[in-house]
Amino acid sequence: MATNTYVALDKVTISGTSTNTVTFSSISQSYTDLILVIEGTSTGANIDFPIRFNGDTGANYSRTYLYGNGSSVSSGRASNDTSMGLPNLDTGRGVSISHIFNYANTTTFKTGLGRTSGAPSYGVSAIAGLWRNTAAITSLTVFAAGANFYGNGTTLSLYGIASQEAAAKATGGIITSDATYYYHTFLSSGTFTPKQSITADILTVGGGGGGGTSWNNTSARGGGGSTPVLNSGISLTATGYTATVGAGGNGSGDVPTSNATAGGSSTFNSTYTSSGGTAGTNQTGCTGGPGAGGSASGSTGGIGTATYSTWSAATGAGQLSGGSYYLGGGGGGGSCGGPGGLGGGATGQNGNGTPSPATANRGGGGGGGGGGGGTGGNGGSGLVIVRYLKA
Repeated sequence: MATNTYVALDKVTISGTSTNTVTFSSISQSYTDLILVIEGTSTGANIDFPIRFNGDTGANYSRTYLYGNGSSVSSGRASNDTSMGLPNLDTGRGVSISHIFNYANTTTFKTGLGRTSGAPSYGVSAIAGLWRNTAAITSLTVFAAGANFYGNGTTLSLYGIASQEAAAKATGGIITSDATYYYHTFLSSGTFTPKQSITADILTVGGGGGGGTSWNNTSARGGGGSTPVLNSGISLTATGYTATVGAGGNGSGDVPTSNATAGGSSTFNSTYTSSGGTAGTNQTGCTGGPGAGGSASGSTGGIGTATYSTWSAATGAGQLSGGSYYLGGGGGGGSCGGPGGLGGGATGQNGNGTPSPATANRGGGGGGGGGGGGTGGNGGSGLVIVRYLKA
């Protein structure tokens, strides 16, 4: 079962009709936001149940509100209040949900957004509130304005919303998730540190090779793409592991003695490695570079590999998108504008000049350069992704 980031912190069930104040104290600071859900009824009609934080009864609160019952609406604003008026209840059963943002932050004022629905005579409401205090919220009190909670199953539940970083079982990289896995994507070198022993899958993609150039005014070969390597079922303990992201290779200069360079290897813990793509050559004939999924086809760079189309959570890194995720495309041939292969391969220069570099963090090869002073394009950098089950 997947781990949820919506975590129950405390719950109070009302018995009888004499309770008009409920306090949640010693609130954990391990979350980013709080959610307060009040479900049930009150002993009075159209009753506000305002909130106070950390026992502050000063005039440090304000609110803006909107009400509607199907036939009429009203709105307004109150400043310098002694409470944040978020939840409301009625004698008819309803539900109130209040979202309190950045409650553990110690540098900004605290804001809240509440909404109420289901109370027959009350209708619906939405209220935005502010507490002008930068202190972290460690306790909150809900109290009735002229009435009590009614104990026919009325409950007050407090939840914490954990950030990806707080909920994940490790730190390091850009953390994303889907229903099954957490993903840690490294676009540059860094450290992956599990909080506990885990079993992980590790994807490494080296940097793409730099493109050649037509220094003699003929044409050039594009750089090769890196072949992704997946290692599955790797046991990791609660210690730091170095993730090294390989750089793209340099394109060739426009002289016979300046050759393109291969892409750098990407590694995890110096053990799990994907080598960089091959360097493009200075040559006669417009030829694409090989991709991870196969050789070039004429001037077109070879297509990368789409093996990792299921690693969709890596889209949080802003690098892999669309329906299929190709990695390690070859660069296109130079002087003829050969297309780059799927997976980050750069297009070769059409005519004289230098092509744009390959896409970053895809392991694609650089495009071949054109004649007349153009150099080869640089290869794209690689990446490392670590994933593990949420359960």
